[in-house]
Amino acid sequence: MPNKTIYVRDSDLTLWELAQEHLGQQSMSALFAEFLREKVQTMIETTNTFVHALRSAPNSPNLMVMFAPVGSAGSGGPGSPNYIQEHELVSFLEGRGVTHGTATKIASELENAQSVSELTVIRTIHSAESRKMTVPHRVSAFLTSEKPAAFCDECITISLGLQRHQQAQQATSAGAASGGFTRKLGTCSNCQKNVIVTHA
Repeated sequence: MPNKTIYVRDSDLTLWELAQEHLGQQSMSALFAEFLREKVQTMIETTNTFVHALRSAPNSPNLMVMFAPVGSAGSGGPGSPNYIQEHELVSFLEGRGVTHGTATKIASELENAQSVSELTVIRTIHSAESRKMTVPHRVSAFLTSEKPAAFCDECITISLGLQRHQQAQQATSAGAASGGFTRKLGTCSNCQKNVIVTHA
C-alpha cells in the first residue's frame, strides 16, 4: 500500500492526536480519504454525455461536434453544433471537460470515419468562487467576459455545465427584463444558429 505524508501544523497537533487516539491510524487514513472524496465531488460536476463528431464532407478537415447529455441532466438529444477544424479537436474536447484519453480516441477513430459517437463523462470543474455564485451570476459573468459575442441558451448551458437548459433561459430572460442583457433574434457566436441570443 503506498504511503503519503501529511504535515500537521503545531496548532492542529492536539486535535490530530485526539482524533488518532479515538479513531486509530487506519481510521484516520480512511477519514481523510472520505473528506477528500466529498471535497472533490463538490468541485467537479460530471454528466454522462454522447459526443458526436462528424465531417462536413468526406475527407474534409471541417468538423461539427455536438454534445448530447443523457440521464437526469438531459434527454440525450443532440445539442447545438460547434464548428471546428480537425487539428483543434483534441484541445476543443478537453476544454469542454472530456478526458485526454477519450478525446484522443475520438480523434483517432475519426481519421478513418465520416463520424464518431462516444458515450463518456463530461467533467465540469468549479472553482471555490464559482461554487458560491448563483446561476444568474454565472451567466452574467460569462456574457460579460465574452461580450460583444451573443449566445443562445443552449450554448450557455453547455459552456457553464448547467444541469438544465431552463436555468440558462430563466437567467437570460430575467437579465433582459432588468435591462442588464440584450435578448433578440440573431446568430449565436458559438453554434452559428439563427435563434434567440443574449449578449451583455
